[in-house]
Amino acid sequence: MNGYHSYVQEQSSRDVLQKLIEIFASKGWLNKNLKIKYQHRRYRISCSEERFFAYQINESCGLGPGVPGWPVCIIKEDYIYDESGILDFTSTVLTIHDWLNIMATEKFEVI
Repeated sequence: MNGYHSYVQEQSSRDVLQKLIEIFASKGWLNKNLKIKYQHRRYRISCSEERFFAYQINESCGLGPGVPGWPVCIIKEDYIYDESGILDFTSTVLTIHDWLNIMATEKFEVI
């Protein structure tokens, strides 16, 4: 059994946000913007008492400044959005549970 099983069991958006707040606060990241690399993709992430936000940075060169990326996960007390609800034929889409585990285990590179 995985040591982060408790994170995966959370169901409500309030519970998920609270777990992320706890993780970010314990690591000194609360209310900070981080730029990370995970599985060869770059993200901007942040967490405050009100929300967790993950934004994938567009890797394509030559795009204008109006197209730098897109939100991939937003969690508020009463709202959850992640890309897992979008039909995608790749295995790179991250769910809220993936984000919980990524943040808890720090399996990413800060850039």
